[in-house]
Amino acid sequence: MGKPRLVLHAGLHKTGTTALQKAFASNRGRLRKNDIVYPDLPPFGRDPVEAHHKFAHAIARPRGFDTAAFQDRLAKVPETRTVLLSAEAICRHHDGEPRHPNRGGGYWTAAGDPDTYWTGRRAYLERLRYALSRFEIEPVIYLRRQDRVAQSLYFSFVDSLGYVDDFETFLEERIHWFDFDRQVSLFREVFGQATTFDYDSHVKTGLANTFLAEVFGVNGLDISAPRARVTTDPRTVLWIRERNREAGTGINDWRKTVQGFTQWMNQKSPFAGSPASGYWPSQAARDAFLARYGITANDPVAPPAVLSPEDRSRITALFDEWQSAKSPH
Repeated sequence: MGKPRLVLHAGLHKTGTTALQKAFASNRGRLRKNDIVYPDLPPFGRDPVEAHHKFAHAIARPRGFDTAAFQDRLAKVPETRTVLLSAEAICRHHDGEPRHPNRGGGYWTAAGDPDTYWTGRRAYLERLRYALSRFEIEPVIYLRRQDRVAQSLYFSFVDSLGYVDDFETFLEERIHWFDFDRQVSLFREVFGQATTFDYDSHVKTGLANTFLAEVFGVNGLDISAPRARVTTDPRTVLWIRERNREAGTGINDWRKTVQGFTQWMNQKSPFAGSPASGYWPSQAARDAFLARYGITANDPVAPPAVLSPEDRSRITALFDEWQSAKSPH
């Protein structure tokens, strides 16, 4: 008899992973009726979790997570059922990466010798394969064009991780990560297989339902995968980046504050009527970035965002309004 099946939804980042995880987590009972187990309770914590990030992190750096207990929990899943794990961190973790203050923490910076980076990526995936060795592992990876992922990821680094540098520096520090062909090839080398899907195509047909149909042959559950986040105007992101630089040693407290402000700003939509802008300094810069991965794009690039003095004052006033509204009187 072969090993039981485990589907490893490994990302990529910025391909609807949070929306999928919310859909899976809120429909665990319906998934079980179709012999799909999406693990929930301890050793992740007291409350059900939406994603399996702690497990993915523990493979790279086992702190505060009982990997053995989690393996024991998975071992109790009947062989007639398929385990589904989801953590986009699987697509970024690698061994031997130093931490860089105000540069997005550990595990991300890919600057330097590419051989070192890819060796570390392989080591991480091999440890993951060993941790799940009782299963037949089937990695599933969503792909999206690199320039779109890069812009969305840059916002997350500035907003959530206190990143302080410009977009071009961000790209150069992580340039190896965007070689998606090599990322997928590495999964196939380590696990013997990997299925890839086009994110934009699945969004059009319904992300969660299409995932279940393609991966498990399950149709008709009609579970939702709502849009998890609203895109933040790049001028707000530039304002946050300035404040990240000013925060200094208080960056951790500031990070907790600014995420709430960003969500509030998205609801207010102060720049809704403004022309689109982005982070690429020019069309040529975007095209050169994509050319590194053998991609040619014909769509125009939005003009680079500029934080004018008027914009800076406007966002600062809105920040003060938000702080005042949430403070007890």
